[in-house]
Amino acid sequence: MGAEHISEGKYIYLGQMKDRFGDHGIVAMAMVHVHDSAAEIELFCISCRMEGRGIGTAFLGAVLSRMHQDRPRLTEAVCRYRSQKRNWPALLLLQLLGFRRRMQGVEESIYVLPFPYTYSGPEWIHLEIEKECH
Repeated sequence: MGAEHISEGKYIYLGQMKDRFGDHGIVAMAMVHVHDSAAEIELFCISCRMEGRGIGTAFLGAVLSRMHQDRPRLTEAVCRYRSQKRNWPALLLLQLLGFRRRMQGVEESIYVLPFPYTYSGPEWIHLEIEKECH
């Protein structure tokens, strides 16, 4: 996993996957906007072939851990969730990571994860975290 600072307070995290079958390349991406004491996950994408392997949870969990480690003044991570059938796996992922609903709207809900936060994924997934790319 690597991170790139794209503008003031905005970061893109990329996840690559390699396994015994080869290098799958970039399979996950998260765009995070850090402001004041919160980190807002503005966009999260994962290859649907990889999500069934638990990669999405491991990737986003590692992103959240790294954000808190790099910015200890953060008090929470925030994620907006649009209630659509195709987004249901994302809601499960948020719940697995410990996010709780703060506000429910007609089309959109807000989920929050309090910091401090540490994620240790399944023992069969080995994460390597790279420093910021420029």
